[in-house]
Amino acid sequence: MSEIDETDAPTPQGGGDQYAKTLALLRRLLVGNGYKLEQIQIQQIENSDYKIPGKLQLELEIKQEMRRLAGPARGGEMRVFRDRTEEQSYLNSLRDQIAEQGWVEEVRALASSAPHGGWGLEEGRWSLPKLSQRVALQLICDLCLGTGNEKCLNCHGQRDIQCPTCSGSGTLTCQGCAGSGIDPADRSRPCLRCQGRRVLPCHSCNGQQRVPCHVCRGMGLTQCRECQGLKFQTEETTVLVNAIGRFAAGDPGKAPVAVGNLVDDVGAQGLTEGHALITPDTRANASGEAALFYQAIVPYGRFRMELNGKIEDIEAVGMRPVLMGFPKLIDDQINPVLEQINSLSLPSLSRKFRIIRELTEALARGVKPARFFTQRYPYGLSRECAFALVDRIRLVFKNISFIPRLLTGLVGMGAGAGAYYMWISQPRPASLPPQIPVMGWDLALAALLLLCLWLAIGIAGKQALQRLIPAPVSLRAGGGTLATGFAAALLAVLIALLLWPVTRPEWVSQLLR
Repeated sequence: MSEIDETDAPTPQGGGDQYAKTLALLRRLLVGNGYKLEQIQIQQIENSDYKIPGKLQLELEIKQEMRRLAGPARGGEMRVFRDRTEEQSYLNSLRDQIAEQGWVEEVRALASSAPHGGWGLEEGRWSLPKLSQRVALQLICDLCLGTGNEKCLNCHGQRDIQCPTCSGSGTLTCQGCAGSGIDPADRSRPCLRCQGRRVLPCHSCNGQQRVPCHVCRGMGLTQCRECQGLKFQTEETTVLVNAIGRFAAGDPGKAPVAVGNLVDDVGAQGLTEGHALITPDTRANASGEAALFYQAIVPYGRFRMELNGKIEDIEAVGMRPVLMGFPKLIDDQINPVLEQINSLSLPSLSRKFRIIRELTEALARGVKPARFFTQRYPYGLSRECAFALVDRIRLVFKNISFIPRLLTGLVGMGAGAGAYYMWISQPRPASLPPQIPVMGWDLALAALLLLCLWLAIGIAGKQALQRLIPAPVSLRAGGGTLATGFAAALLAVLIALLLWPVTRPEWVSQLLR
């Protein structure tokens, strides 16, 4: 870990009672997994809080965005320059000016909204609008040289252009004689319109061959393209200021190895996730370093645990204790019963061992084993034992057999279909004993059809076992509450249909025709 100097900061309160937290964690792990509460004897040997310094090193990021505008500066600029050299000199000195304006305190206020005031940030970025500004360089337009006008591109400043009607000839072909010079009514006489000259003066240019330019209207000048006739150009430069912070945690110092191992494992960001008490250091930085300082308080406890005559030394680190060097005590209870797990013994073992019950229900919901053990049993269990337990429970799921129920269902479906056919073909079959009322046969038929549905849902339940149905329930009921709900609904419908009056619905007679 990187070395960071720790200055004299006010010491915050510690992380709390490690003894109570550790005892609660041990109860969660051990009680119900072959151990009883009265068997756990735990003695606290050490309880300390260790400080880890942290520093968010800050630096300024200054960006410039320039755009060219037509006309004078629009107003609101910090400064308006008329010399490019003067403007560049000002922009070069701007970083030093901004650095002297107490921007670190502004960042402290912005970072306070981040989790734990900014401790552990991989990279923080904050915009500093109060330090941002806009300047302008205003110069005479270099295209029109401050006149606001430029030569017309159509007539090149000559004010007139060649007449487009006569193409610069000054004459047009006489339309009366089509350029022949002869009167079409009397070919012995010359054309009365052109007097035999075959052409007429151009009416657009009055025979002068040129006309005033329609773009500049005969002025020879148009509005300057660069400054749009405003005679000035402005280069507007916006200076954007951001602060960038990169965090580094310091050395725990003389803390136990377990504390250093925790910091190395979870990192600075991980300490904020319930392992440490984070306190920002609000003292003024006497050295003038651009940084925010923090302190993490990591509780540490060393305990001696006596269990079944064996004495174990364990270490607990963090506000949410992380047990270091915890023995594989759950292995000792699970390994002897691994081979006994099957479809018959699983319900009883689930009642005896909490981990078996919780793992079975998690696998039935589709939870990944690695996620389950990380969240529920991160200590006291080896990887080999954990995944051997997973394999045994998955084998139970795989070997659940629905064949007997399927065969019974097929028989029930056949009997139900035959009884239903007899009933709709003969409202009162003569073969039925007269002492049994019709309602009795109706109820028997409803029960047979109910059994068929229950079995069908039980078969489908095998496919959805790991996602929908908790395993202990499915082993006993084959369909659980899902099958029961559907079966109850069907029973109500069958009773309503079969306990009909003696006169059957007309659709039954129509169906038999």
